Amino acid sequence: MSSMDLEKLKMTCAGRALAVLTSGGDAQGMNAAVRAVTRMGIYVGAQVYLIHEGYQGLVDGGDNIKLAHWHSVTNIIQQ
Repeated sequence: MSSMDLEKLKMTCAGRALAVLTSGGDAQGMNAAVRAVTRMGIYVGAQVYLIHEGYQGLVDGGDNIKLAHWHSVTNIIQQ
């Protein structure tokens, strides 16, 4: 992806939001995928929310939905 494409992507994602949710269970590479999606979303200017406790966390809301920051996923790969 060229730097021009990344600049266009940054401009189109400003003001957007996305949520990252997994359904639970063991899956190789899922932590790395969550980190990559979170960081790319932040990089392009979107607000990224992490949903804890899977689908139940989405339904319950409250403290299960948290705004992500770059450091929110720093050590996720080691978990």
